[in-house]
Amino acid sequence: MYETIKVLISVLLIMLIWQAFWRRFMLDFFREKIFSLRDELFDLALNNEHLNFNSNLYKMLESLLNGTIRKGHTLSIMQITLFELFKKIKYSNRDIVPIFLLNLRKEIHSSKMKTDLNRIIGKYEKYVMFYLVFSSFPMTILLILTFTILMVKELFIGIVRQFNFLVNLKADIKSLFKPIFRQYEEQMICETI
Repeated sequence: MYETIKVLISVLLIMLIWQAFWRRFMLDFFREKIFSLRDELFDLALNNEHLNFNSNLYKMLESLLNGTIRKGHTLSIMQITLFELFKKIKYSNRDIVPIFLLNLRKEIHSSKMKTDLNRIIGKYEKYVMFYLVFSSFPMTILLILTFTILMVKELFIGIVRQFNFLVNLKADIKSLFKPIFRQYEEQMICETI
């Protein structure tokens, strides 16, 4: 009974720390990364002749980044999973491309701008995925367990390789000294006769 209470209190304490500190830290970290992307987009529009502050492309990306900063706390893996399931059920026989992405592709005119914007969008997607994984308690625990299992597996493989190396080394040493041992045996046999 006492052990059960200790486990329950420990789990509640971990959840309290998770909710009170870790999730807030992750949200602040995520928003800071999105702020830096927005600054990068601003600098790109400031120094680029193909992208300016009045273009639809700039406005769409800025709106995306501002909305993510404003509503980032509502993002969750469950929402994205449910959205993807709904999309597959409702539109199973059609390929869905968001209008936002279609409009973005229409606005890109130069290859340098395409490269720069793909870099920004790639970073955005990476930051969102990082936030989704590390702000979710079950996903973080699953990630830690997976990482631990992989590390133990690699450690085991390293030990097996080391053991095989030692076995091979022993065989190599035997084969190296075999002629010497043969000479020694022959010499011993000759001396005994």
